[in-house]
Amino acid sequence: MRICASAAFQVVSGLPRRNGINHGREIAALSLDLLDIVKEFEIFHLPGEFLKIRIGLHTGPVLAGVVGRKMPRYCLFGNTIRLAEWIEQTGLPLMIHVSEVCKLLLDRVGGFDLSARDLQKMAQLDVHSHETLTYWLNGFKQSNRRYTRDVLFNT
Repeated sequence: MRICASAAFQVVSGLPRRNGINHGREIAALSLDLLDIVKEFEIFHLPGEFLKIRIGLHTGPVLAGVVGRKMPRYCLFGNTIRLAEWIEQTGLPLMIHVSEVCKLLLDRVGGFDLSARDLQKMAQLDVHSHETLTYWLNGFKQSNRRYTRDVLFNT
């Protein structure tokens, strides 16, 4: 049985306080931890069925602000947001899809195992259709396994 319930959530790091290049490491570690937890989350009313999520990672500048008077909410705007949504939407269940820009950032901070996916057509995002290489975040490098919750959030 397959049930599709579409809900999209965005998680950011480096807002409202900037944190240099650490935002990439924090979001990648969070994504890996979240994926580990979700893989074991059995849907209560559907025995044998497990929750499946897609995760997309991208990095870049955003415009942020509070929108609304009766029910104000903190919103993010810009091309970075659209690209992050596209990366998530073109991913696969139980996989972490990473943009090329985010892959370069993760290479700089080190400690993550990434592999090339393939060229992805980005026609729906802008007037000029082009292809870009995307990646899968497979996990932590063996020597860098300590980038888990205890290191990130207890420092």
